[in-house]
Order: sequence, then structure tokens, then C-alpha cells
Amino acid sequence: MYSINYFNKDEFKESLIEKGTIPLNEKWRKIHLKIELLVILITFVMELIILVIGYKKYINISSSTYLIRYLLTPVSINLLLYLIAYLVNRYSTNDKKFENIKNIVVNISFVIQIFVVAVVHQYFSAVYFIFTVPILLSVIYGSIGMAAIITILSIFCIMISAFLIKYDSDLIVNFAFSV
Repeated sequence: MYSINYFNKDEFKESLIEKGTIPLNEKWRKIHLKIELLVILITFVMELIILVIGYKKYINISSSTYLIRYLLTPVSINLLLYLIAYLVNRYSTNDKKFENIKNIVVNISFVIQIFVVAVVHQYFSAVYFIFTVPILLSVIYGSIGMAAIITILSIFCIMISAFLIKYDSDLIVNFAFSV
């Protein structure tokens, strides 16, 4: 029979848990960031395909307007959000205190990226199902509080996108260039 005799078993258990969760969270965040990048790439490629193949049939705006409205503006915003999440994950300390902050930043950046996609394509009701991805990814970290926050934020973003925002990228681009 194998047994370990340590003076403080609770401290030993905490040490094992802490040593186990930090690398595990790091691996999950890396997977999470890869999924974020994949979503950005897929939306960009799909918009490019629509521009090249289906542009003349279904879209009644100029190609330059389409390029700015559906390709450049959303991809720029989403890449900026991805970069922020990547930098926070990569260059913040590996202290236990910062683990939750890293997890929340990665999750919130993904919800906002999905929000951008939902706003741009708000006329397709099926686009709102993509909000399930960040909710499911937040469950992986094992924090009920974080999963609840991401779920509430996702529902709030769906409501904002569906009821309050009419997407006009010309306004967004003009604002960005004026700043």
C-alpha cells in the first residue's frame, strides 16, 4: 500500500490543485484563442466568397462598400480584440490571481467578436446561435460564475444586436477615421 505522510495535507492538496489547474487553464486558453482566430478566418473567407461569387446576384451595393462594410471593418475589430486577448494571455504573470483575469479577458473578447459578427449579419437570425460557442467554451474553465457572466453577456449582446443596432459601417468607418 502506498501512502504519503506530510505534515500539512491541506497545503499539499492545494499545491497539487494549483499546479494542475494553471497549466490546464493555459492549454484551454490556447485552444480558445485558436478557436477565436478560426472564427475570424472563417467569417473573412465566407465574406470573400460571397463578394467574389454571389455579389452580383444578391447584393445591391458597390463592391468597395461591401469590402469596407463586411470584410475590413469587422475583421479589423475582431483581430484587435483577438490581439488584446492574446497579449493579456501571453504577457501577464503566471500567478494564481491572474488566472481568472486571463480566462475572463479571453472569454469576453470572444463574446464581443461574436457580437461584431452578429451585428454585421443581424438580418440572418441563425447567426445568433454562434453565441453558444463562447458560452460552451467558458464552461470548460470550471467556473460557474464565469460561465454565468458569459451567458448573461451573450444574451445581452444578442438583445442589443437584434433590437437596438442597425449596422451602418460607413458611420463606424467615418468615426474611426475622425478619431
